[in-house]
Amino acid sequence: MAGRTVQREGARCSRSPRVPEVEDGEADDVVYRRTQVGTVTVLAVGAAVVLIVALSAQTGWHPVAVAVLVLLVAALAMFCCLTIEIDRRQLRCFFGPGLIRRTIAVHEIVSAQPVRNRWYYAGASG
Repeated sequence: MAGRTVQREGARCSRSPRVPEVEDGEADDVVYRRTQVGTVTVLAVGAAVVLIVALSAQTGWHPVAVAVLVLLVAALAMFCCLTIEIDRRQLRCFFGPGLIRRTIAVHEIVSAQPVRNRWYYAGASG
């Protein structure tokens, strides 16, 4: 899977010549959108959820098991995937439904280059 590495600098950096200026009121059409599912994360956390449910069904629902189950399900929902969007104004990246997100203005990006991320770096599939 090819990724991107981005270097940022403060307000002193200049806008890239390939990105057109956007006037106020113009639509910010998404130029690029990629969603990557965290397959290893989903499988590992999903297996833990199944294990806790199976053990609790046989031994009884202990409050600690229920709390751990709730936390694991929340983590699964929050970190199941990573989405990157780029429009003419900003780059946005967010996990799952978007509660954890980051936005970077395009004019702050000094340079970008393709990188090759091996599957074993994060265990994600491309």
